[in-house]
Amino acid sequence: MLTSGEGAARGPSTHAARVLQQGLEYLGHGWQLVPTFGISPDGRCTCGQAHVGTAERTRGKHPIQRSWQTHPITDDEQLQAAVERWPMMNLGVLLGPGSGVIDIEWDDETGKQTAQRLGLTKIITPTYRSGRSAHRLFRWDERLPKSAVA
Repeated sequence: MLTSGEGAARGPSTHAARVLQQGLEYLGHGWQLVPTFGISPDGRCTCGQAHVGTAERTRGKHPIQRSWQTHPITDDEQLQAAVERWPMMNLGVLLGPGSGVIDIEWDDETGKQTAQRLGLTKIITPTYRSGRSAHRLFRWDERLPKSAVA
């Protein structure tokens, strides 16, 4: 899942408007969205937990709802309702066939060699960095082996 809208230092109304605008753009791409906890103006996760140590990576990025994988936001009305209910939320994109997007990450030299062999490192595609490595976003393809999609 990708997240957007991190950092709500501008306050709830400005943040909510920005998340709504970004969400409408994402829905226009056909992406399914997941409401995630946000970051309060004082820098804490809006879920209320401390997120120390390794949990720090999920601060403001983890799903609000337990059923996020099976009940994503798929239309403007659902998005508006979510923003009204959780004005400090962030958004994630549900990766997989529903959104048509897959995130490919290689964590080690073997993974990088496989990506090079498949020509993935030469393709210009949206890329972002996580704490472990670079992630590259590609269009979903039904020919992907089920074992590779986890």
